[in-house]
Amino acid sequence: AETVTGPYDIIARVEAGSESVSVETLDARKLADVARDIAGSFGKTGRDIQFRDESPDGFGVRANLVLCRIVLRNLFDNALRHAQPGLPIDVRFSSRNEGLAIDITDRGPGIDAELLSHLGTPFLTGNRPAATTGRTGLGLAIARAATVAQGGTIDFRSGACQGTTVALWLPRCRGDE
Repeated sequence: AETVTGPYDIIARVEAGSESVSVETLDARKLADVARDIAGSFGKTGRDIQFRDESPDGFGVRANLVLCRIVLRNLFDNALRHAQPGLPIDVRFSSRNEGLAIDITDRGPGIDAELLSHLGTPFLTGNRPAATTGRTGLGLAIARAATVAQGGTIDFRSGACQGTTVALWLPRCRGDE
């Protein structure tokens, strides 16, 4: 497996079909601690990030710590930009379908169903091209590609006035891996 040289590199590698990256066994609780550290690095945003770690003790996942940091940073940045002022962002770690689920819910205005299927498309922010918003439109694309490169999945759920949940899933590591 190759070394990822930068966050943009991962999109090209996944699209080229060479998405294999080196993974190791990471303890889910350690990953939750990393997520807390990343959330803390955003400083005073006026929004609280609340964590619930429901992952079992000794639960290992197959992941790449560098890529997990990139994914979580992009997802927290996105959630903080879209959350309603005064409402917390919820982060939940739990075991689901033979893996670790990390659900990040922003409690923002929600996303139209038509747009949900386009989330993670490079250079698209909301329903407008990135060039018209002052943003790159790469955050969710990088998060999706980095998650897929680790053998995981990322899905989006949203409803009007209910906010958006990004559901990240990473495979569980078996004892012999």
